[in-house]
Amino acid sequence: MAASVHPKIYPLPNPVMERFKNRLLTAHGEPKLLLFILLLALWFFSHAYQGLWEDGIFYAVQALARLRPEMYGKDLFFLYGSQDDFTLFSPIYAAFIRLFELDGAMLTLLLAGHALWFGAAMLLAGRLLRGFPFWLGLVLVVAMPRVFSGVTTLEFAEPFLTPRLIAEGLTLLSIALLLKGKKLFSLAALAAALAMHPLMAMAGAAFVGLYLTCDKPKVALMFGALASAIILLLGWMNISPFGRLFSVMDAEWLHLSMARSHYVFWDEWRYEEWGNRSLLTFSLLAAAGAAKGRQRRIFLLPLVIGAAALLLFWLGTSVFHNVLLIQLQTWRWFWLPQLFSYLAAAWLVGEFWQRDRASRLLLLGFLTAWLTLGSIGGPLAVLVCGLFIWYARCGKAVVIPDRLANLLYLLPVLAAAWWLANIWLEATSSALMKTPGNPPIEFALVWMTLFLREGEGVIAVLIFLVVWRYGIDRRKPVHLATVAGVVFLLMLSVVFWDRQDPRQRYYAQQALRYPLPSFSRVIPAGAVVYWEDDVQMTWFGLGRASYASLGQTVGLIFNRQTAIEGKRRVDRLAALGVKDGIFSLARDRATLPEGSFVGLVHVCHDPALDYVILSKNFGVGVIERHFEKMTGKYFYLYDCAHLRRNFADTWPK
Repeated sequence: MAASVHPKIYPLPNPVMERFKNRLLTAHGEPKLLLFILLLALWFFSHAYQGLWEDGIFYAVQALARLRPEMYGKDLFFLYGSQDDFTLFSPIYAAFIRLFELDGAMLTLLLAGHALWFGAAMLLAGRLLRGFPFWLGLVLVVAMPRVFSGVTTLEFAEPFLTPRLIAEGLTLLSIALLLKGKKLFSLAALAAALAMHPLMAMAGAAFVGLYLTCDKPKVALMFGALASAIILLLGWMNISPFGRLFSVMDAEWLHLSMARSHYVFWDEWRYEEWGNRSLLTFSLLAAAGAAKGRQRRIFLLPLVIGAAALLLFWLGTSVFHNVLLIQLQTWRWFWLPQLFSYLAAAWLVGEFWQRDRASRLLLLGFLTAWLTLGSIGGPLAVLVCGLFIWYARCGKAVVIPDRLANLLYLLPVLAAAWWLANIWLEATSSALMKTPGNPPIEFALVWMTLFLREGEGVIAVLIFLVVWRYGIDRRKPVHLATVAGVVFLLMLSVVFWDRQDPRQRYYAQQALRYPLPSFSRVIPAGAVVYWEDDVQMTWFGLGRASYASLGQTVGLIFNRQTAIEGKRRVDRLAALGVKDGIFSLARDRATLPEGSFVGLVHVCHDPALDYVILSKNFGVGVIERHFEKMTGKYFYLYDCAHLRRNFADTWPK
C-alpha cells in the first residue's frame, strides 16, 4: 500500500479499456440534441401506451361517476367511499372527459403527465450531474426497471393514467426547485403533489422536510415536536384520516385484507422478490453519500427515507396492525430512493471511473451486483459498498497487481454472460408457451419482443454509449449514420407506442357514448348489474353500477364496510362458478362449483342485485340477449326481480 495521500492514476491493463476511458468518457462536447432525441425514443419504447389498464381503470370510473352519479352511486366500489376521497385528480379528469370523451381525456392527461415527469426528471438530474453522468443518469431512470415494491408490479412513471404519475412528476419538480434554492415554488409543487396522490408524494415531503432542517437540529426538533402534537391532537379529535392512528384492524377485517391485498403486509413480502433490489438501491445511495461533496446529503436523504419507509411498513403491518400505517402503505415511498439510486450510479461513474484502477474495479463490482440480482446481487452490492466507503475514507491508493486486476475485470464479463443466458432462456420458454405449434416466424417475433423487454435497460445503455461516442464524430459518414439511427429509433418508438389491447380500446371508446342498446333499453339507469367476469363491460360498455368483482374490493383496507360487504357478495357469486367468486388471490377457480340455474337464483335472491348477464343460457328467465363480436359469444340478461318472485332459493347454506 502506497504512502501517498493522493491516489495515483494507474493505467488500465488492456488497450480496449484505455480507449474506452479516453475516447468515451472524456469526449469533447456533447451531442445534446441527439441525446435528447435518444431519450425521447427510449421513453416511448419503455412507456408504451396501455390505455385503460390496471389501476387506470379505477380512476377512470371514478371520473365517470362524477359525471353520472345516478348511474354509479350503488356500485360496491363507491358504496362506502373510495380512493376518490383523497385526491383532486378525479374532478380534473371528469372535466377533460366532458371535453374530449374518455379516450381523448385519458390520452391528453397521460401525455401531459409524462411531459411533466420527464421534464422534472431532467431538471432534477441537471442539479446533480453534468456532462456524461447527466445523460447516463437519465438513460438509467428512463430505461431501467421501475418496479419498486416487493410483490406487486407497481412502478414509477407508469404508462397508464393515474394520479400517481402526476404526483411523482410534481414531487420531482419540487425537489429540483428546492435544490435550486426556490423554496416557495418547491413547497407549492409539493402541495400540488400531495393533493394529487398523498401516498406517493409523502416521500417527497419527507425529502423536502429533512433537506430544510438537517443542518438545523433545533429547528428540526421543534417542527417535529409541533407536527407530532398536531397529528396526535387531530387523532384524538377523530378527524379523518388521523383518527385511525389509534385504531387497530380487528381480526375479521385483517383476515379479509390479507386475503385480498396481501401485498400491503410485510409478512407477505419474500426476500427473493425485493431484497436484492433494495440492497442494491441502498448500497448505491450509501456509496454516493460516503463521498465528499455537496451531493452527499442529497443521496443520503433518500437512503434515510427508504429505511424509514421499510421500518414503518414493518411496524404498522406486522407488529401493531395499525389502521393508519397500513393505509399509508409506506412501502410506496421507496420509488424515490430507487430513482435516486440510478442518479447515484451515474454520479459515481462520473466521479470515480477515471480516478484509479481500484475505483474502476469497485464500480464494475456494482455492475456485477446488478447483473446477478437474481442470485447473489444484493449481498454482493453491500460488500462492494463497504469496500467503496472504506476506500473513499482511507485516503490512500491501493496497488492492484495486473494479474489480479485482469481476473477481477473478468467477473463482470462472466456476470453479463450469466445474465444474458438467463434472459435468453426466459424469453425462449415464454415464447414457447405463447406460440405453441405456431410458425417459426411468429415464434421468432414473440421471442424478440420478450428478449428486448427483459434486456431493455442494458440495450438502452449500450445504444447511449454508441451515440455518445459517435454523435460528435468528425467523420461525416459515421456522424450521419449515428443521427439516422437515432431518428429511426424515435420514429419506430412513436409508431409502436400505442399498444392498447383491442378490448381496452373498445371500453375507452364506448364509455358514456353508446351504451349497448340491446341491454340498456331494458336495464334502467341506477340499476346494479353483474356481468360475468367483466366489470369493465358493466362500467364502460353498459354504463351501470356493478354488483361485485375482484377489482371492486381493491380499496378494502381503507374501509371495513367495503371489506365485509365485498366478501359477502363475492361469496354469493361463487355459486355461479365465475372468477369473480374468488375473494382470496390464493384460491383456485377449480374449487368453485359449476354454474347452474340454482346458483343463479341464489345470487339473484340478494336484494342488492337487479340484473345478471351470463354467457350461459339456462332456458328460463332470459329477457334479452346480446352478441359480442370481440369474443364471438352471446350474453344473456336475467332479471333478478323476476327470479326472486318465481323461484325459491334452494342453494345449500
